[in-house]
Amino acid sequence: MQPRNTAETGFPKELLLIDSTTMTVGKTRLPWAPYHGERAAVKLHVALQAQTMQPLQVTETVGSKHDGPVCESLENTAFIVGNKGE
Repeated sequence: MQPRNTAETGFPKELLLIDSTTMTVGKTRLPWAPYHGERAAVKLHVALQAQTMQPLQVTETVGSKHDGPVCESLENTAFIVGNKGE
């Protein structure tokens, strides 16, 4: 299903989706990114334009970094923000 444009939805701005994905590996592969026990991880935080599903901004952190502060840095006042994870 293709997202609707602002005229069809009645929203005053385009919707911006923010989500993160954690990728884990053995801790010897990424010794600088400890995660849980014998695992290491990196996390990609992505801001997507809902209408086109094109990334607007991507931030990489260690997997243990909490989403809250990073998601706040991805917010953009030109968009209405929605979190895909909630």
